[in-house]
Amino acid sequence: KSPRIEFSLHLGSKTIPRMTQTKFLGVIIDEELSWKPHIIDLTKRLKMHTGSINRIMDNIPKHIHKSLYHTLFESHLHYGITVWGGSSYAKVEPLLKVQKKCLRIMFGDRETYREKFQTCVRSRRKQSMILGERFFRKEDSKPLFNSQGILTVYNSYIYHLLLSTFKVLKYRTPSSIHSLLPISKRKDTLLLSEFGSTSSYTRNISTVWNAARQKFKLFDLSQVKISTFKNLLKKTILGYQKLGDRESWARIEIDVTVALKTPDTLQDFDCTGLLPSDEA
Repeated sequence: KSPRIEFSLHLGSKTIPRMTQTKFLGVIIDEELSWKPHIIDLTKRLKMHTGSINRIMDNIPKHIHKSLYHTLFESHLHYGITVWGGSSYAKVEPLLKVQKKCLRIMFGDRETYREKFQTCVRSRRKQSMILGERFFRKEDSKPLFNSQGILTVYNSYIYHLLLSTFKVLKYRTPSSIHSLLPISKRKDTLLLSEFGSTSSYTRNISTVWNAARQKFKLFDLSQVKISTFKNLLKKTILGYQKLGDRESWARIEIDVTVALKTPDTLQDFDCTGLLPSDEA
């Protein structure tokens, strides 16, 4: 790690104070580019929105609950996720916890939850007076994610990262991002792996994109429509998310990065095969 260089800026006789973080376009950028302040701030805001949703849930028809989730919760969660979403698992985990809580409130079994607290302990039957593990156990969130077709925050990062990379490679815009990508001179859809920090932006893109490129057979992007890739990508990630036990999570289901790199986890998909014959 290179040593930090200390310096000060002056405007006339005044010294410009050094800031450890600043907000730019709604994203908090800290001096270490750890994204920790942004994730902490986002977690607080999502908790506030979850509380607001909980207060109005009983007055909202069930058929618009999912639209409400996308509007009041997911729109904030996904904002700028391709920038900060590559942070370590531990840093992003508080967001997953808030996301689980929001789904339990919106799509969980509210009647069973309320029944636990409708009566005091003394008014319960004798065998129910001792509150054991079952009483305090939270509702499993995995069935809620999968039944509603909602991606975890980790999988949402992979989805948006692959989708944005696809657009940049296909249309070569914006040029500022396209110039950052280590594109192979022989294969214009292959990104070269960069040796360096595992948390670097280009490193994350190269690793995930090359795995998806092989999985989806993305060798000629001119033959693949964005809508085709978008639908297939989400369908595939949801498929990974449903693997394993029906109720309990495994790391590979919460974060599909490992699954994408595993050849035999799911079948390979050929995007060009799903195009109409006149476009293939």
